[in-house]
Amino acid sequence: DKKIVTGHGDNTIKIWDKSERKLLKELKGHTETVCSLQFNDTVIVSGSADRTVKVWEIQTGQMTTLHHHKGVVRSLKFTMDTLVTGSYDGTVAVWDMKLLTDITLKSSTDITLKSPTDITPMTLKGHKGMVLAVDLSDTKIISGSEDMTVKVWDHLTGDLIQTLCGHHDQVRCLQLQGSHLISGSNDNTLRIWD
Repeated sequence: DKKIVTGHGDNTIKIWDKSERKLLKELKGHTETVCSLQFNDTVIVSGSADRTVKVWEIQTGQMTTLHHHKGVVRSLKFTMDTLVTGSYDGTVAVWDMKLLTDITLKSSTDITLKSPTDITPMTLKGHKGMVLAVDLSDTKIISGSEDMTVKVWDHLTGDLIQTLCGHHDQVRCLQLQGSHLISGSNDNTLRIWD
């Protein structure tokens, strides 16, 4: 990929040309720090301390704003089909990424979607603290929390499959790698789960 995308404490997202190391575009829309983001060739998804998630069309800067979480949106991950967001409110939200991308790409003006009236995500509840990390596969959604646990959820139904205990501090990062899950914690350990 020829670009780097960064989120900032000044509430902006910047798109940089990787080879020339110059700023190509600055996206404004969040009202507080950008805490999480991911991008592909067509869209950027960002989460913020303003408790919103924004889906941006890279070419035009057009955005769709999602209101659901009651706390900072600290983590997110998306595939072509699904967007998963984790928040300081202790919940994980599962969104239809195809619908969000379609709305953003076809809209002629910036729009704000307030669930449940427009798009309602599936909400996963079970953590006893802030959700700090998320990941997903075709069959599972994974969340890590300040409650020192990793939870494994069914991707389609949202049912809790398993709670993994073993860390002695906040779980800050997660990565699904084949049949393994890797979790990293403030307890200075990485754990590999089968």
